[in-house]
Amino acid sequence: MSPGFTVLELIVGLVTAGVIAIVSAKMIQAGIATYNYTVRQNYILTNTREALMGKGSKTGILWSTQIANKTQSLPATSINVISSGSIVTAYALSGTNLERTYNAGTPGKLAEKLSTIDVHYYNINSATGLILESTAAVSASMVTVQLKMNGYQQQRSYEFYSGAQLRNHN
Repeated sequence: MSPGFTVLELIVGLVTAGVIAIVSAKMIQAGIATYNYTVRQNYILTNTREALMGKGSKTGILWSTQIANKTQSLPATSINVISSGSIVTAYALSGTNLERTYNAGTPGKLAEKLSTIDVHYYNINSATGLILESTAAVSASMVTVQLKMNGYQQQRSYEFYSGAQLRNHN
């Protein structure tokens, strides 16, 4: 008898190798899907952080509204932040890009893929808690900025809220 494999042993070996290959392929596929999801989420969070906090020397909406004396908001597409009397920082959506203009200078892109922006000021009322102010930033205790961002391939949108205390009122 020659040392070799029987047909049954070969079939069992091929089936085992096939099962291992299928399981490995599924694991690799799941890993790639997780990686792609993580990259998309990281992009969304980074882009939102840049819109709220700023990028480089450009301040974001949240920082500007914290020091503002007043804001003027146009429906879901533009916010003018007025501080120190006449200094105006304008945030406006140009398509889906958020652009920042300082004192009527040249607009610069701050973030992308946004669909709406909105700012609200709140004050503290001892009877009811937080109450919504108009755009009276001077007397406000807290500001919230709402950003709505288009998701991956426009399939979903994400809403981000951020708040910060403006001033300590007694």
